[in-house]
Amino acid sequence: MTSTEERRERKRALEPKVPRQRRLERHEKETLIRFDQAGDEAWVFTYERPWQRHLQELGFKPVMDNGFGGLEFELPKKYIRKPQPPRRRREVADV
Repeated sequence: MTSTEERRERKRALEPKVPRQRRLERHEKETLIRFDQAGDEAWVFTYERPWQRHLQELGFKPVMDNGFGGLEFELPKKYIRKPQPPRRRREVADV
């Protein structure tokens, strides 16, 4: 080994081992909506850019960034709509 290669090897040996960040698979990128009955706030954690952009356009700032592209937002619970039963379509009578 040349002296340059030896110095690089020694330098690498002294550097702390930092785990590499891996890319998340599509099925690992989820959106979570959390709230409880006691409080008035809800939390939305999402990897989806459209959701993130929409919440930021509504004026909400992320309270947490996980470093993998996921952001968490805290917002009033009134912004979370309750699930509704599917609408029934009425048949139109032929005229």
